[in-house]
Amino acid sequence: MIERWNRPARDALDFAMGISGQVVALHLARLSGPEQKEPLDLRRRWHASVEAPLQAEGRAPPRLRVAEARYRRLHHPVLDLIGELRREWPEHYIAVVLPERVKQGWLQQLMHAHRTHALLRHLAKACVPRLVLVTLPWSLTPGDRHPC
Repeated sequence: MIERWNRPARDALDFAMGISGQVVALHLARLSGPEQKEPLDLRRRWHASVEAPLQAEGRAPPRLRVAEARYRRLHHPVLDLIGELRREWPEHYIAVVLPERVKQGWLQQLMHAHRTHALLRHLAKACVPRLVLVTLPWSLTPGDRHPC
């Protein structure tokens, strides 16, 4: 799952492609409210940063899906996609890879949204068979690739 194309999204995609050849990236639109529109820049950046380099290597690029998170309910579009993937590949495991920001202190813990934890709770409560939830930690410190 990606909110925008950045380092955490790139790292999550690299990880996902390392564990499976069938990767679907999900961008949740309208997270900031109904006035936010789908960033057209995301599709251009996706093509330039992901699809074109992989196609040049002769590899199949992951699919990019865009779904609306109505009323900021992140779990609905994610569960919808998981349902589609379960119908497409009923015997496969499905891994949801989420970049998770590591907060360095109590103030960062308090100030920053807890979307990842809320989404993980909803997905775990859904009791979907063969669903694996993976979090990839990241921090704002540029040189700190492994903050834990």
